[in-house]
Amino acid sequence: MTTKKEILRRKGDCDVLIEEKGEKIGIEFLEILEQPTAISEEDVKTIVNQAVTHYKISELNIAIQITVKYYGAPDWVVAARAETAFRSFLNLKKKAGSNLKFALPKLQIAPENSEKLRLRRSMMYIPGSSPYMLGKACGSKSDSIIFDLEDSVATNQKEKARILIRHASQNLKFTGQEILVRINEFPMGEKDLEELDLRYIHGILIPKCQSPKTIEKLEKLMEQNLNTYSTNLNESNVFIHPLIETALGVEYAFPICECSERIATIAMGLEDYCADCGMERSKDDQESQWALSRIRNAAVATRVQNVSSVFSKIHDLEQLEKIAIRDKKLGYQGKRAIHPKQIPVINRVFLPSQEEIEWATKVVKAYEESQKKGLGAISIDGQMIDVPVVKRAMRVVKLAEEVQK
Repeated sequence: MTTKKEILRRKGDCDVLIEEKGEKIGIEFLEILEQPTAISEEDVKTIVNQAVTHYKISELNIAIQITVKYYGAPDWVVAARAETAFRSFLNLKKKAGSNLKFALPKLQIAPENSEKLRLRRSMMYIPGSSPYMLGKACGSKSDSIIFDLEDSVATNQKEKARILIRHASQNLKFTGQEILVRINEFPMGEKDLEELDLRYIHGILIPKCQSPKTIEKLEKLMEQNLNTYSTNLNESNVFIHPLIETALGVEYAFPICECSERIATIAMGLEDYCADCGMERSKDDQESQWALSRIRNAAVATRVQNVSSVFSKIHDLEQLEKIAIRDKKLGYQGKRAIHPKQIPVINRVFLPSQEEIEWATKVVKAYEESQKKGLGAISIDGQMIDVPVVKRAMRVVKLAEEVQK
């Protein structure tokens, strides 16, 4: 009997189990939990049957029993769990199809492209192994959502999480957030990229980036991924977000930032950096200031956004605000987060200042006037204004209007 604690822990999920049993293929619900469900029992059976057909199970000449234990999962979670189960079964039986991906018949339209220079006040990590948290991300106020395959996912859950993240990105309807995925360090990260559908992803976070060679390898893997979906990397806006977490990575910060036009942000992972240097991380990160300064300088020199590290004490919002204010004064454009309650604080601190709003309004007005007159380039106070600056100014003005509402 499933306990209430287990029901709450598995909320929004389901289990698909396959056994060699019986005389023919069958689908049986082991348990229907008494809670609101996202889809009907018939819909669940339909999705599993679609997977049965997709993986050509009837051609295996193996009698199997399929059991589904349902915890109120939406259709994309059922599809992900069915794919995981069938691929594992085929791999165990050494049958063809164990690498074949499965998708619901009707996917969301691929999201609008992101841009290299965009507002990234907050960038929140979401554990890639949690269907419930992935689904909740749709309503997040974070500017960027990071589906995480690295630290927040146990090693024995990574295969399931890869498939789950692909289905989430293909089916969830987001409201303007930038969708990113933090893969694992190579070589494990190669498996992560094989499973993703980069048509639905705006960017990749690569941990422990130590040299431009890492970026070069990542771009090749991204190209291979998109080619499988008949898409070219040069025609997509999938950006790269290197994480510097070692002493060697700090030394290569500038070459990393300038090695590719796809580098959008750079950030440090201070826990790993301190461990690599044999240091104990302090409350104010004083021991890492030299490295942080070097990263900031490399970012500014190459027009890459610099995002500050996570604040791990999720309930200490007062200290979070103090650190975020310090980070903004130091030139950071945003901050990474690990809990939804951190987002309002971070977003408030990293709101554009009044001076920034006035400047942006001036840029937008000058641009609109130049368009009416059929002019090309514009200048303000003797400074030439290019298209990326205009786009960023438009976002700042729009953000200011939304805040006033």
